[in-house]
Amino acid sequence: MHLYFDNIIFSLQKVGGISAFWSNLLVELQAMDVNFKAIEYQGGVKNIFRQRMVLPQAEVIRHTMPCKTIRQMLDVRIRGHKNEPFVFHSSYYRICTSPLARNVVTVHDFTYENHIARYGLPQRARAWLNRRGIERADRIVCVSENTRRDLLRLMPAISEDRVTVIHNGVSEDYHPTERQPELSEYVLFVGGRQSYKNFSFAVDAVAASPYKLLICGNPLRREEILLLENRLGAGRYKTFTHPSNQQLNLLYNSAHCLLYPSSYEGFGIPILEAQRAGCPVIAIDCSSIPEVMGNGGIRISKTDIDEFLDAAQHLDRPDIRASMISEGFKNSQRFSWQKMASAYKSLYESL
Repeated sequence: MHLYFDNIIFSLQKVGGISAFWSNLLVELQAMDVNFKAIEYQGGVKNIFRQRMVLPQAEVIRHTMPCKTIRQMLDVRIRGHKNEPFVFHSSYYRICTSPLARNVVTVHDFTYENHIARYGLPQRARAWLNRRGIERADRIVCVSENTRRDLLRLMPAISEDRVTVIHNGVSEDYHPTERQPELSEYVLFVGGRQSYKNFSFAVDAVAASPYKLLICGNPLRREEILLLENRLGAGRYKTFTHPSNQQLNLLYNSAHCLLYPSSYEGFGIPILEAQRAGCPVIAIDCSSIPEVMGNGGIRISKTDIDEFLDAAQHLDRPDIRASMISEGFKNSQRFSWQKMASAYKSLYESL
């Protein structure tokens, strides 16, 4: 089996959910002794997840196109591979034009399509490129049943037999450990803070509660700092910029809960990280969240402060908290990067 992986995502972002998915896929395939070649680009070494990987230099094909904006728009050519078909899997919606290539595309979500009115021209162009890659792929992988439903609704010309669902995994770095009591009064917010992630609701919800807010992700922007200072004040929030898995595991173990108020998710890995670490989850009941979270958390119907306060107060009861932690841990066992990679390996072999 001849495999080529397009590592372009590492040159497009320093950190992110797709980078986590892609690096874990390659690492797990290496552990299964699956041989492959990886195409890499200038700037990829700055990616946090790429830095944690070891790829044999003999298996790396280096491309030098400097402009990442143009780079992600172009199809891929592979020189020197002749006579035998091969599988080409891009980390970000690109296609190999060789007639011998069997192209695989992974669809993570339809954020741009579902929120297109909120975005500008670059995002609309990105949505068009994503659709173009999906339409030309031999096999399309969706990370959740919800994403598959979105795909078939938004692109009805796509045949269902081209679409496979393979769930993402969760790192074994997350596990129960000793709690830090001084962090037990914090509600945790993890991940991006785009509009649909409803960060401002998280700030308002915590402001109306007796808790404090712990923010993990990108550095705060000036307007976010002003929001936090106005609504919470300097003493009621902390930030951790790009914490390691080990640091984040400690925060999950110690926080009162993870608040995940996103109104749209293709998957939602932080939910599983929290569950694996024994942190109760409060999330909005929408998109892929019920599919991923299972019964291991409290779902609220919308961004409603009173609903959040009721849920957070429920977690003050030892019996309910223990039940949520137990159900969450059991649910998280359904997912692993190894299971995910094994499913991809079977898919590649079928092609």
